[in-house]
Amino acid sequence: MKFFRLLKGELDKILMRPILYVITGILVVALVFAFIIYNPAERTDGSITEYDNCQDLTEVYNTFISNINTHGEIVAQQYITNALSKIENTRNNNSSPALTNLSVQMDLVNEQMINYKLFDTPTITPGENDAPADGEYASYETLKTRFNALKNLYESYINQSSSPILVKTETNNQLNQLFLSTQNLLNSINVSSTHTDHANLRATLDTNGNFNNIENLLNTLTLKTVSETELQQLETNVATAQTYLNTLSTNITTLKDSGDVQNIEELKSLVIRYYLVGLNINELVNTATEYYPVLSMTDNTINSYYGYAGTYSYEINEDITYCTFLVENDAVSTDYANVFSATRASNADVNTFDFVYFGLEITSFIIIIFTVVIAAGMLAGEQSNGTLKLLLIRPYSRNKILTSKLLATLIFATIFLIFSTIVLFLIGLFTMGANFTPVLCIFNGLAPFVTSPAVVLLIYLLCLIFKVLMYILLALAISAVFRSNVAAVGISTVLYFLLSIFGTIFAVSYWYGFLPFSNLDLFKYFGGSFIASGNSSPISIIFSSPIFYGGNFLYSALITVGVGLILGICTYWIFKKREIK
Repeated sequence: MKFFRLLKGELDKILMRPILYVITGILVVALVFAFIIYNPAERTDGSITEYDNCQDLTEVYNTFISNINTHGEIVAQQYITNALSKIENTRNNNSSPALTNLSVQMDLVNEQMINYKLFDTPTITPGENDAPADGEYASYETLKTRFNALKNLYESYINQSSSPILVKTETNNQLNQLFLSTQNLLNSINVSSTHTDHANLRATLDTNGNFNNIENLLNTLTLKTVSETELQQLETNVATAQTYLNTLSTNITTLKDSGDVQNIEELKSLVIRYYLVGLNINELVNTATEYYPVLSMTDNTINSYYGYAGTYSYEINEDITYCTFLVENDAVSTDYANVFSATRASNADVNTFDFVYFGLEITSFIIIIFTVVIAAGMLAGEQSNGTLKLLLIRPYSRNKILTSKLLATLIFATIFLIFSTIVLFLIGLFTMGANFTPVLCIFNGLAPFVTSPAVVLLIYLLCLIFKVLMYILLALAISAVFRSNVAAVGISTVLYFLLSIFGTIFAVSYWYGFLPFSNLDLFKYFGGSFIASGNSSPISIIFSSPIFYGGNFLYSALITVGVGLILGICTYWIFKKREIK
């Protein structure tokens, strides 16, 4: 009971602080500002316009089966065919002769180089006026032909749309440089070149070790392989999609034959659904076959391979999980809302849940500043004006005093968040309406679940409260160290801004994930990736901290909880030992 009186006292102190009312005013302005600037991109995955002008069932059906319709039956079935072909090509790549062929061609080059070097032996007599020895130019021509065949063979493998070879970007660059420099050396010889010219070429090739270096680099290449289990699972997914397409085809024919014009919208929905099923299985197979060979590696390693720069394994896993869920549940992307984003609508139409998320991304920034200022002045400020000493002579332990200050700040921050949520929801409800389409979330990139947008919003709020708590702990720790209120508030506020700026500028850096406060936003692990790739807009990076290379929920949670425990323990210890004058 004493603790609750202590907590009420701390709440009363905050209520008496002028900054509370300043922040409230700023918060109201921010809510209005959020409404004015909110203009998200439309969701386009279900935007197919071919059927918009169809007036009857027959016209819809004829458009659906037309060979010029890029979103019709023929294209959807072609996606199925392409997917099966992609799986079979990948299976063939598992036993591709590419490395063997390169090795054999490399052996032919080395063999011919040995033959070509025989013309350096003393028993070989050059022709008149230092002309090449008999057969010397022909030997050179054979070497050049074999080398060009090796170069072309490598380039043909590496430049295939589905290359069977894994090669590091650095290795590929070195090979290209060696191929080019060696080709230039070989091209320096022509029919008018002398025996000495040939001898100099052989000496240069031997000294530089061109062929040895090429062979050593080729030996580092590996095949892209996808396990047979994974390929069979993809084949099962394709078969499931085809079965569902057959069902849809039957339903489409039945509706068309019904002749009831009232069924036209349902028919339009089915033919669009037919296409989206084909599109989804195509994306699943293409993504899986391309990235399965490298997903067991770290992001740092994946990005070192040619053709995989900018790859986030988290994003790829999330995409594969999303597509697989749709296939296994006879669903398409438009059956579900996306996880909220600051820059795009979660449904075909913008609704209040999207607006609430956008508004909270703005207002939470202001609320965190408020909590940092309040928490930073909790100890240092009260020591400066002498009220902390008066509090300590009362029958309360220092731990309870510090806990009451922490909870009081958190309570006010939570009230502000709830207030902002309610106001934003009402504004959005009356201006945009509400859409309760279930949201398909992908937790940690691997675990799909479907829930109400209201539940997703609650998850987001809890993540925000957790984020606020961490900044309160940071500000209290600083306040416990510094006796000056101005210093504690100033340092805490500047540190918060610096952490926010770092998250915007260095989001794509590998070391970014090791910063403790780069892991605070746990909501990003519920879907949507929030990847800070080259395609991410500055707004999306500012409003939603990205998932860094190699990031996952467990890593971020452990880092954040660990830092929170350290800050909490240090704060309580420092405050307990602190001399109050």
